[in-house]
Amino acid sequence: MSSKTFKNVQQNEGGEDWISPAQEKVLFELLKGATQRDAAVAGNVTEHTVGRWMRSDPIFIAAYNQARASMMDAAVNEIIKLRKAAVEALRDLVTDAAPENQWIRLKAAQTVLRIDIPKIGPTDPVDVEIELSSSEREREISRIVGGY
Repeated sequence: MSSKTFKNVQQNEGGEDWISPAQEKVLFELLKGATQRDAAVAGNVTEHTVGRWMRSDPIFIAAYNQARASMMDAAVNEIIKLRKAAVEALRDLVTDAAPENQWIRLKAAQTVLRIDIPKIGPTDPVDVEIELSSSEREREISRIVGGY
């Protein structure tokens, strides 16, 4: 993800920062694949703080989801291109009596067609807050009902 794209996802429409500089550092590290512990070190915060942001800070969660969605869009576009090539490879295999490397091409095409695109959570802080509140209500109901 370019720094320009990253800057866009951490600011609201007015260009105002949504997240603190520490959160920005943590978010960037998480997006690069760092553990929460390593991201906490980079942001000069505790691992507990990163966990809290990831669980209950609607603005941080929305910024994280926006950045992931942006990265996912690029990956999905590549998968779409690969799927088109996979379908073409399957068509060639079906219509050509003796294609070269047919087993390898078939396996590659099958692999691309099986790729599952994961769901990303809400990218708006208000929607994240609604989802968090709903989850809290469901846990409370389960706790109460589970007591009977």
